[in-house]
Amino acid sequence: MGGDFYDSFMLDATHLAFMVADVSGKGVTAALYMMTAKTLLKDAILSRRDPAAAFTRVNAELCRSNTANMFLTAWCGVLDLATGQVTFANAGHNPPMKVEARGTEGSRSKYITEKSGPVLAFLDGVEYASFTFSLSPGDLLFLYTDGVTEALDSKGSLFGEERLENAVNVVAKPNPKSVCNVVRMAVAAFAEGVPQADDLTVLAVEYVSRPQRLVGTFPATQDGIAAASAFLDDCVEKISEGRHEPPPDAGREVSSDLIARLPSLAPALHVILDEMCSNIVKHSGASGFEVDVEMLAEPCGIKLTFVDDGSPYDPLSHEDPDTALPAEKRPIGGLGIMMVKKMADSIHYERKHDRNFLTVVKR
Repeated sequence: MGGDFYDSFMLDATHLAFMVADVSGKGVTAALYMMTAKTLLKDAILSRRDPAAAFTRVNAELCRSNTANMFLTAWCGVLDLATGQVTFANAGHNPPMKVEARGTEGSRSKYITEKSGPVLAFLDGVEYASFTFSLSPGDLLFLYTDGVTEALDSKGSLFGEERLENAVNVVAKPNPKSVCNVVRMAVAAFAEGVPQADDLTVLAVEYVSRPQRLVGTFPATQDGIAAASAFLDDCVEKISEGRHEPPPDAGREVSSDLIARLPSLAPALHVILDEMCSNIVKHSGASGFEVDVEMLAEPCGIKLTFVDDGSPYDPLSHEDPDTALPAEKRPIGGLGIMMVKKMADSIHYERKHDRNFLTVVKR
């Protein structure tokens, strides 16, 4: 029964969250506290999308009900798949190691040592800070708990950070599986049969390539709507000129068919985008919104996903206006959404992680 935990999950089409943490103590109490902390952290990261903001919120919650006087160290990062940038927060946890792809200049590996604040559930009222660094395709990030660096041999010596770095650098072709296996074997060889004194957790994340979705983020203003329209034009141009890769399951004929037909879809896509973004700006109270443009393979088409952090608002829940009535007798509003429904091949709304998601498919 241990107190280590790790997790990874997508926040949206292009942002991956991942974390490693270590609860103080051992046994049933630590395991139960671990489960509570893991749930709180995941919920906070999904809703706040920023590791430091999530740590600040969870720390306050854990401090309010910490009768067992326990605490935990934690490291959480959010990887932007479109840029390779990692935004992270470190609450008293062991520094992870960035392993550069072979062929890059300078050192192959280095520790990411920035600390955002103290361990969680130790001091109330802490505001944690965020930091950033970038990964290039092929780079790897290795995370672990102190069961690795504080492993003991028969003489009472610690495995330590230097041995850990040497073990990682020995790997000929670094990938998550090979690095994790080599580190575990290196710790076991160092211990020489000495019983494991602490939980041991390792997690590796490799940044492989750029995503195949196109995602833009905009303020919830009229200028934001105009910027989203320009973004859609840019997406159409990239796809039409072959500067954006098709989905991996799309055959050559399907991709060519979509590229050929895309200019004829553009006017309808603009109407859909304008109506959906206008609804977000007018009704949701959001601080901003995202537009996700994705190529569909079969049948070929475009999927637009609109995401905002406003109050729950389902534009599909309203009844369509009765267009048989004279204009002066019809309630104001509803025509735009009705038009989008008629133009789209499918449209779907859901509320999750304190966000509105509206997906529209145009074949």
